[in-house]
Amino acid sequence: MDGSHIPIARQALPEAAAERLRTLIIEGTLAPGARLNERELSEQLGVSRTPLREAFRILAGDGLLVQLPNRGAQVVALSAEDAEHAFDVMSALEGLAGELAATRVTAADLETLRVLQAEMEAAHAKATAPSMRGCMRCASAPTSTARNGTRRWGSIAR
Repeated sequence: MDGSHIPIARQALPEAAAERLRTLIIEGTLAPGARLNERELSEQLGVSRTPLREAFRILAGDGLLVQLPNRGAQVVALSAEDAEHAFDVMSALEGLAGELAATRVTAADLETLRVLQAEMEAAHAKATAPSMRGCMRCASAPTSTARNGTRRWGSIAR
């Protein structure tokens, strides 16, 4: 990372820091296998080391970080086999979510989906990559429309 300041909104600091770090991991800013420097990240996120360490624990619980004794935290590097296993489970859950969504969809949900589709088509027409957040919103729309009440599998799609 280039040392620039990456401010976060003031809420519960560990959760806010974890959410920001999750985004940096998903977007690839924090690469698989990268060791996390507490001092740098603490400064960039504008939080002390205590909430940052708690954010590390949150992300370790979500499977995005590994905490190494006396060496800090490291972004998880998934093997091809790990990714294949994760996609097997995710595809089964998302298929079920699609079935539930089809039976529970509302007019407001359909309008949201139309807006998301239009955003993706506009990005495609301009030959620009849609934002990661836009892609994630499209990908998670059937799951949220399913109204199952359970937390989406994993934290990667947040």
